[in-house]
Amino acid sequence: MQNTQPATIARLWNWLRARVQVPTRPGWFFVKLHAHGTPEDNQDALLGEPMVRFHAELANLARENPKFHYHYVTAREMYNLVRAAQAGFKGEVADALDWELVSLVAKPSNHPPA
Repeated sequence: MQNTQPATIARLWNWLRARVQVPTRPGWFFVKLHAHGTPEDNQDALLGEPMVRFHAELANLARENPKFHYHYVTAREMYNLVRAAQAGFKGEVADALDWELVSLVAKPSNHPPA
């Protein structure tokens, strides 16, 4: 992500119109608006006010439209979602995050250590 290309709802709609999908799951769209890291001169685009505004607008969009859902996923999870869709999976996104590749990192527990 560059400061000249901040995440915006307009960019999101452009990606949705591009229809990056798996044909067997036409309701799922795959959008990646930013990278995992950034050079120092582009930090504001990823960590500053433009990104904060984008996430607030995204949350508002989901609140206003009950048919609009979004998920923050890792590259591994996105791969799994694609593979699940290719296999004809009809369930919920959360149930396909570990479809084929699983994480070797333990998920955090809500319980304090004993």
